[in-house]
Amino acid sequence: MIAQIYGNATTKIMKNILSTNRKLAGLRSRKQFLLDCRRFAVYPKSLNVNLRSFKFCLSKNALVSQAEKFSKSILNESIKSVHKEIDRTYKKSLVLADELKSKVTPSCFDDFKNNVKTAYEGTFNKLSTDQFTRLDKILQPHIAKLNIDCENWIKNLSDVTIPTNVKYILALGDKFNLPTVSKYVNTNQIIANLEPTIKQFGDSSKFELRNKICNIITNFKKSPSRFSTIDALINAFHYATQKFLKDHPNLLVINADKSKVTVLMEKRDYVSKMNDLLRDEKTYKVLNRDPTLSIQRKCNAIISRWQNCQYISDGQAWFLRRYNAVCSKLYGLVKIHKQGFPMRPIVASVDSATYNLSKMYSNILKNVTGKTNRTILNSTELVKKLRRVRLPENYRLISLDVVSLFTNIPSELVISAVNKKWLKIKNFTTLPKQEFIAGLQLVLEECCFQFNDVFYKQIFGSPMGSPASPVFADLILEILEDEVIRKLGYKLPFFYRFVDDILTAVPVDKIQSTVQAFNKYNRNIQFTVEEEDSNHRISFLEVMCIRVGMSIKTDWYHKGTWSGRYLNFLSNLPITYKRNTVSLLTGKILSLSEPEFHDKNFDLLKTTLHRNLYPKKLVDDIIGKAKAKFGTVNPVTPSTEVRPMVAIPYTKGLFEKLKSACKKEIILQNQRQDTDFATVEFGISSDL
Repeated sequence: MIAQIYGNATTKIMKNILSTNRKLAGLRSRKQFLLDCRRFAVYPKSLNVNLRSFKFCLSKNALVSQAEKFSKSILNESIKSVHKEIDRTYKKSLVLADELKSKVTPSCFDDFKNNVKTAYEGTFNKLSTDQFTRLDKILQPHIAKLNIDCENWIKNLSDVTIPTNVKYILALGDKFNLPTVSKYVNTNQIIANLEPTIKQFGDSSKFELRNKICNIITNFKKSPSRFSTIDALINAFHYATQKFLKDHPNLLVINADKSKVTVLMEKRDYVSKMNDLLRDEKTYKVLNRDPTLSIQRKCNAIISRWQNCQYISDGQAWFLRRYNAVCSKLYGLVKIHKQGFPMRPIVASVDSATYNLSKMYSNILKNVTGKTNRTILNSTELVKKLRRVRLPENYRLISLDVVSLFTNIPSELVISAVNKKWLKIKNFTTLPKQEFIAGLQLVLEECCFQFNDVFYKQIFGSPMGSPASPVFADLILEILEDEVIRKLGYKLPFFYRFVDDILTAVPVDKIQSTVQAFNKYNRNIQFTVEEEDSNHRISFLEVMCIRVGMSIKTDWYHKGTWSGRYLNFLSNLPITYKRNTVSLLTGKILSLSEPEFHDKNFDLLKTTLHRNLYPKKLVDDIIGKAKAKFGTVNPVTPSTEVRPMVAIPYTKGLFEKLKSACKKEIILQNQRQDTDFATVEFGISSDL
C-alpha cells in the first residue's frame, strides 16, 4: 500500500531505515557487552590470543601476562571500532529519516517512526539478553571461584528472598574491605594522618618527604584502576546489594551474637524483640526526655569540686569534663544459637556524659583486680596452668557461669566491694574515699540510653556499655570467690576464672552443694553449672578439657556458634594481615591442643581457610614455618632507632608504595576504614 501511494523509491528508503536501526541495535548491544567484558576483565573467545607457539621462549607466567595484554588491546580496539561504526550507522539513519520526511506526510512519518522505535527496542532487548547470557557464561568460572559459604555465614530470619549475589556480599561480613578505585582514594585522610608527624622533622627532610608522598599519590590517582575479575565482581555485587537494601527499607542487616554470622530480619521483628527486653521494669525505666544535659552538669559539677579541692590536676579535670555529650545508643545482637532468636542488648556509650569518669574508675580499679592466681587472661594461659594440675580421685570437672552478670550486679555490692578493697585502691587515686564513692555512685546510677527515639534509664545492675562494668564485675567476683572457697570445707585442686566463666574440679558428691554455696553469696548473682560428660570432657573458652586419670588433656574447641568465618583472603587489606591470620590460628592449635589432636585440627584449619579463599600453597607454607618456629625463643635485639608510627587508610598498591618511600622516617600501619560495605549494609540497625 505504501508503494502504491508513495512509490517504490519511498518503500526502499523505509526498508533501509528498518535494516539500519536493526544494525544499530546490534552494534549498541555489542558495545555494552564489550564494555562489560572490559569492566570485569574477561575476554570473549573470539578475542583470546593463543601464544602457545612461544612457549619455548617464554615462561608460563610471562605467557599468560602477554596473552592478557594482547587480549586487552584487541578488546579496546574492538570497542573503538564499534563506537565508530555506531556513529556511521546513526548518521546514516538520520540522513535516511530526513529523506523519508520529505517524501511522506507528517502523520505517515510519525506512524512509521513509532513502528521503527518499537522494532528497535524489541531487537535491542533481544540481542542484549543474548549478550548478557553470553557474558554470564564467561563469568561463571570466576563466580565459582568465589565459593562463599552463604549457608553458614548468613542467616535470613525475614520472609524476603535474598538474591544470590546479595548473599555473597552480606556473607563476607562487615570487616570485609572493598577494592578501592584509584580516583576515589581518601587523599585528605592520608595527608591529615601523615602531616602532624612530618612537621616534626627538619626542614629538608619534611619537604623531601612531602614531595615523595604527593608524587606517589598523584601518580596513583591518575593511573587506571587495575581490578581483577573477582574484584570487579565483588564491586558489582556490592552495588546490587546497595540497591536491594534500598528497595527493602524494612530489612535490617545485623551481626549475630558470639558468632561471625550476618543476620537479616524485618525491622518490626527487631524492634519488637528489643522492646520485649526493655519491658523489664526491674531493670529499665522509660524517661520523658533526653537526660544527657542534666547528667553532664552533674559530672562537671563533681569534677569542678575535685579540681577546686586540688584532688585532681587541671589537666585531669580538662580530660574528664564533657560539653558535647550525647545519649548512649542501644542496639541488639541476635542469639541465633537459642530458640526464638532472642537479642543481646549492647549499649554504645563512647560519647556519653559519664564515659570519661567511667574510664577513670576502670583505670584505677584495674590496678587491684586480676592479681590473683585464679584469674586467667586467655586460653593459652589456661592450658599452661592445666598441664600442671593433678586431680585427686573422685573429683569431677565442672564449669560455672553467672546469669546475666552486668545487669544483676547491685550498686550496693559494688560500693561494698570498694570499701573492702579501699586499702589497696587508695594507693592508685588522689581522691579521698568519700569523694571516690560519690563519683562511683554517679557512674552507677546515671546510665541512660535511647532506642527507637525513646529514652530509658537503667535502674538496676552495673551500667551497660560502661568501660568500668567489667572491672566492677572482676572486683565483686574476686571477693565472692575468696569468701565462698574459704567456706567450702574441702580443697579445690584448681580454680580458674575468665570474666564470669569459672572452671574447677570438685568431689563428685559435692557438685550441687558447691553451686548452692556460690548462689548463696547474693540472691542477684546466680550461677549455672555444667558437668563433664560421660567421656570426661568439658569445654571452657576455646579449650576442650579431657580428664585422663589424674591429669587433664586439652584440645582446640569450637562452640556450636562457630561459623568458621575469618579475614577473607579477597579483603582489600595488606597481605601481612592474611599471613598473620594463618600463623595465629596455627599457633593456637599448637599451644591449645595435645600432639595427638594436631592432625585433625590442621585438617580442619586447612578446610576452614579454603572456605575463606586462602590459596592452599600459601597456607601449607605458613603452617610449615609456624610449626618449625613453635617453641623456639628468638632473642629480641632492642632497636636504638625509634621511628614514629602512623596509621593511614589502606589502598592496595598505594599503601605499599608509601610504606616503601617512608620506611626510613615513618612506620606506616593500616587504619581501619568505614567502607561503603560497612556503613551501608551493617550500619542500618545502629540508626535505631
